[in-house]
Amino acid sequence: MRPEDALAEAARKTLAYLDYPKRAWTLPRTAPDGSEASDVLVVGAGINGLAIAFLLARERVARVRVIDAAEEGHEGPWLGFARMRWLRTPKDLVGPDLGVAPLSFPAWYAARFGEAAWQALDKAPNAVWMDYLRWFRSAAGIPVENGTRLIRIEEGEAGLFTCTLATPRGMERAYARRIVLATGVLGAGGPAIPEALTALPKRLCAHSSDAIEFGALAGRAVAVIGAGASAFDNAAMALEAGAAIVTLIARRDAIAQPNLKQAVEAAGFLRHWGDLADDQRLRLHRLLARVSVPPPPDSIARCTVHGERFRVLTSAPLLSVREAGGEVVIETPRGEVRAAFVIAATGFAVDMSARPELDAFAGRIALWRDRVPEAADDPALGAMPYLDGGFAYTARDPADAAVLGRIHDVGIAAVPSVGPICVGLNGMKFGPDRVVRALTRSLFLEDAEAHIEAVERFAATAAPAGEDPFVI
Repeated sequence: MRPEDALAEAARKTLAYLDYPKRAWTLPRTAPDGSEASDVLVVGAGINGLAIAFLLARERVARVRVIDAAEEGHEGPWLGFARMRWLRTPKDLVGPDLGVAPLSFPAWYAARFGEAAWQALDKAPNAVWMDYLRWFRSAAGIPVENGTRLIRIEEGEAGLFTCTLATPRGMERAYARRIVLATGVLGAGGPAIPEALTALPKRLCAHSSDAIEFGALAGRAVAVIGAGASAFDNAAMALEAGAAIVTLIARRDAIAQPNLKQAVEAAGFLRHWGDLADDQRLRLHRLLARVSVPPPPDSIARCTVHGERFRVLTSAPLLSVREAGGEVVIETPRGEVRAAFVIAATGFAVDMSARPELDAFAGRIALWRDRVPEAADDPALGAMPYLDGGFAYTARDPADAAVLGRIHDVGIAAVPSVGPICVGLNGMKFGPDRVVRALTRSLFLEDAEAHIEAVERFAATAAPAGEDPFVI
């Protein structure tokens, strides 16, 4: 038996020890087509989706369905647009295992490569991390339907959502009592493209989240817009592919920035940000949003090792961008930059109206600008959904509260409402637990009368357990 297989068996024994109470308790719902509706539909099988599905199973929620648009083994960004060589987080943070030690990355890595290799490891390489997630999914027994995309959510009958899915078998209608959107940084809108770049054709410009053929950039001049970690990672990919020169263009005055998120990496903030008053959350979010996370030293070193082929222009906002003679001409206060290709490493925008799956609800979801007048001064913050403490949407109109409260958004749009526990590994110890507690609470309370009546029936018919030795 391979060491990782033995570890999976040890994990199953650990889970068996922790599995009281064993009985599934959620009550079935019959869908309009006669099928059994899901208690929870989890959309996305990255680290958040896997962790939430794992915890729902441990909480004995009976009917959980997990879907992901990617092919098996390519869920999340790790083999796609996450172009760093290693994860940016420490190697020993709690992951989707949620504290079940035999299912953790440290245990898996040591089992597969040896304890000495684990001790020598600094950070997890992307591909190795993806290997771990594949193993975790199997060892934890989480079924995922790959190649399945959520197209649309509609309010259905009897407290159910009607979901249109594109599957490998064709279009399908599915029904669910609750929906968790665990679709990562792209799930609440899309790429944020500077207006100056929007007129460029795709053959000349891409966002850092797009599939980019870096090999085609060999011998060519490339411009990267942005100054965060992703900008350096994409610049490095172009340089490593043989780009003649890569110019990184940044608005900010300096690349080095304080990492303000370190100030809130404490259990109090991470567990209870969502319990703070609106004005307190607003102050915190504005502080953290003011400065982006700086690129780590290894991302910078990947670029600077290429010497004069890599240059950085700071204090260089885009004044104008145009196509001329088959290349891109970028005007900045620091001068003109000409490039054969431009990569916009400019982050992601939150725009609920841009998500086709939410088309039936987008205009009904309460945003921060609807609830907190001061948030209207900040267009980015004001456009973010105002979520409750369990990551669920709230409603502009109280009449919509019940239906919107059954959709939970676990992605970048949740940050102002619940804190930085919804993207990356830093929040895994806190975010999934919040979501699942909210889900189980609402599912149980929705059927509370039926559960109590079942206890009453049991009490009325229950017989003594064995003979009573005290009866003569």
